[in-house]
Amino acid sequence: MTTRKMLAIVTWMATVACAGQPAGSSTSPVRVPRWQPQDFAFHVDRATESPFQVPFSAEVTGPGGVTLNVPGFYDGTWKVRVAPTAQGDWTLTMHSTWPSLDNQRAVFVCIPNPLQAVHGGLRVDREHPRHFVFEDGARFFLMGYECDWLWALDATDPELKVVNRFLDKLAASGFNYVLLNAYAHDTSWRKGKASDDDYGPPPIYAWEGSNDQPDHSRLNVTTTGSLTPSTAGA
Repeated sequence: MTTRKMLAIVTWMATVACAGQPAGSSTSPVRVPRWQPQDFAFHVDRATESPFQVPFSAEVTGPGGVTLNVPGFYDGTWKVRVAPTAQGDWTLTMHSTWPSLDNQRAVFVCIPNPLQAVHGGLRVDREHPRHFVFEDGARFFLMGYECDWLWALDATDPELKVVNRFLDKLAASGFNYVLLNAYAHDTSWRKGKASDDDYGPPPIYAWEGSNDQPDHSRLNVTTTGSLTPSTAGA
């Protein structure tokens, strides 16, 4: 499988979202493939001025007494992302200092994993501490490539043409792991946009405020999911 296809699978898994299925509901519970992330969205009866400051998490219980403690996040909606580790019935219970979130519940069913490229979490092999192994026993030899600005190559192009060409080159060279920044603004050694291959400052901005006066305590979570255009250093 090429790196591009692997990235497509990861992107699909990370963007799948659904409303939490209330416990005891008469409708069928959400079906989540084993080891694949699923977002559960929860709603509150009133807003808060500081949603990013509200602590909340979920206790997720599954077959055989499996218990996962999963932190939540806010992206315009209150969400918990879960990747179940065993097939069967699961229950999710919210815990928060915000009364509207506390004790909300959801249920889902973990079904068999249909994707051959997904093997579960990566772990250190107990029998061979210098080796990596996936949850299903598949072995992994890390061949990594650092590309800090990968996220910015096609920041405004939904087709990801430059990114896909670059990932194909990495896959052809045998790389199976990419290290990148979640976001970067500029470099101290090459200020501003010095040439076409200089991707900073980027044309979008992930936080509230502006590039001149960013508010790093609040993400920009518009209803369309778009980001604020960069206004400084272009």
